Amino acid sequence: MEGNKPLVMKLSVNLTAHGTMIFIPAYWSFDNSRDVRWEEVMKLHKARALKKQGESLAESHEERVRMRQNSENLMQRPSVLELHLLVRRSRPA
Repeated sequence: MEGNKPLVMKLSVNLTAHGTMIFIPAYWSFDNSRDVRWEEVMKLHKARALKKQGESLAESHEERVRMRQNSENLMQRPSVLELHLLVRRSRPA
């Protein structure tokens, strides 16, 4: 309140320890592409993100490389369905 006059609520974006809290007043007809500058909100997120450094960065990179190699190996193997169809085709009629 400012004297006897109530203050108007407005959209606010607050960073918390667990994420971002966006307050949208109930009286608003919210349009997410018009009412929020999402690029600015994302800049807040990126500024708060912890950057990996040193050993943890190297471990993370090695893990991603290992996961990629595993997925490539799995993609080269025939699937269970393909094996089942091969077995059915090879049986005499």
